[in-house]
Amino acid sequence: MDTMRYTGIQNWQVLQQIDGFAGVTITGEIDGWLKNPVLEAEISCAAAFYGVRLQIAEEDTGRALTPWVEAKAENGVWSCEITGIPVGGLYCVRQQLVFYSEEKGFSNWAFANVVKHIGVGDVYLIAGQSNAVGWAKGLMYDPVQLGVSMFEQGSGWELACQPMGGRGSAFFTFGKQLNTRLGYPIGLIPRAIGGAPITDWMDGGCHMERLKKEEIGRIKGVLWYQGCTEANDGGECDYAGMFENVVEQFRKKFEDDTLPVITFQLNRLRSFDASGVHDAGYDRIREIQRTMPKRIPNVYVLPTIDLTTMSDSIHNSMASNRYLGERAAWFAMDVIYGRDKIYEVPDIERIEQIGGKTLKLIFQGITSTLDAFGVAPWELSVCAEDAVGVNPIVGYRIEGNRLLVECERALEGEVFVKAQYGSNPKNVIIDAESQIPILCFSNVKSEKNV
Repeated sequence: MDTMRYTGIQNWQVLQQIDGFAGVTITGEIDGWLKNPVLEAEISCAAAFYGVRLQIAEEDTGRALTPWVEAKAENGVWSCEITGIPVGGLYCVRQQLVFYSEEKGFSNWAFANVVKHIGVGDVYLIAGQSNAVGWAKGLMYDPVQLGVSMFEQGSGWELACQPMGGRGSAFFTFGKQLNTRLGYPIGLIPRAIGGAPITDWMDGGCHMERLKKEEIGRIKGVLWYQGCTEANDGGECDYAGMFENVVEQFRKKFEDDTLPVITFQLNRLRSFDASGVHDAGYDRIREIQRTMPKRIPNVYVLPTIDLTTMSDSIHNSMASNRYLGERAAWFAMDVIYGRDKIYEVPDIERIEQIGGKTLKLIFQGITSTLDAFGVAPWELSVCAEDAVGVNPIVGYRIEGNRLLVECERALEGEVFVKAQYGSNPKNVIIDAESQIPILCFSNVKSEKNV
C-alpha cells in the first residue's frame, strides 16, 4: 500500500543541533490509493482524508520525543515543522493518517517509522585534496558505528563506512571518536577532491559553488586538508589571502561568522623526483598554514609530519589516517567543545641568539619536554641561515621547552631559522609526553643577542 513521498528528511540523516535541539520541516505528497482511489473503500477513505501528523520517537524504546504535529493536506501536498527534537538518536519519524467525517469525527491510522535511523548531533564538512578524500591503501579493521552517518552527493544520507569517498579517510575515525566521546550522532559530509587547487574553493570556485546549504543544512565545523598543488608549484601564490577567502566563503555559505575550521599542515612528499622547487614550496605553504590561526579566529592547525607510514609518495596510509583522525577528534574536544584538553599543539614561540654561535628555540604547547630522539646534530631537522649563508648545526641540547643549537661559526647579521623543513624532513621534534610533533616552521627571524 502506497502512503507518502517525503522531502526534508532522509534515513540516516544527522540534524545539526543548536543548544541541544534541532528542528526540521518535512513535506510530503499524497500518493497511491488516497490520491487516485479505485476501490469503493479507497474512495470512501479518500473522501474523509484530512491530512497527516508526524512525531519523532526513539527507535530502541519507542518513546515519543515530540508531540504529534498536524499538517493538513491541500491539493495533494502537505508540510509540517517539527521543533524541539533533543540531541541524540537514533530516532524515527512516525506517521499517522488523519481522517474526519461528521459522523465519526477525527480518527487516525498509524504507520510508524516512515523515516528511520535519524539523529540530532553535529555535522562536519570535509574539504580539500586527496589526503582529505583518503587515498590510503592497505588492510585495516575499521567497522561501521551506529551514530556516524555521511552524506554522499547524489545519493543522500547513509550509514558511514570505509571507503568514505576514497580508500580510507582519516575522518571516519574522527566521526567515530566524537560519537563515542560526546554520546550523540555525528554526520560527515565528504566533499574533498583530489588535486583540487585552492582557487576551486574560493568565491566563485567550482567546488565552493557546488556546496548547497539547502542540501546540506547547518554544520558544526569544517575539516580542511589542502595545499599540495600550490606547494608543488613553489608556493609563490598568495596562499594566505586565498585561504582567508575560503574561510570567508564557508562562513558566508553556512551563515556562521565563527564557524570553526580545523586545518592540517601538509604531510610529506617522498618522491625521488622532488626538486628544490618542491622543498621551497612545502616550506612556504606549511609556514602559512602554521600562522593562519593567528590571523583568523576559530581557525586551528594540526601537524601531520610525524605520519611517516604512507601508501605512496604523497598519501597517508590507513594507519596514519586513523591516527590523524583520533588526533583531530581529541583536539576538537578541546577547542570546539571545551571538554577534554588532552594536548596542545607544539609551536615555535620565539628564537633568541645567545652568545656568538648559539640559538635558543623556545616553544609553546609543550606539556613535558622536547625530544629529538637523540639524533646527531647534522641529522637534526633545524637549519639556521645568516648573512653569510647556511650555518651548520654542530651541537644541541634540550632544556624542557627550549632547544639550544650551536652553529659552526659565529652568527652574522640577521638570522632565520626553519625546522622540519623541505618536502620530506629527515627527522621530527616532538613533545615527549603527548608525542605530538612541533609544527613545521620556516624563516622565523631570531631576536638579536639577548
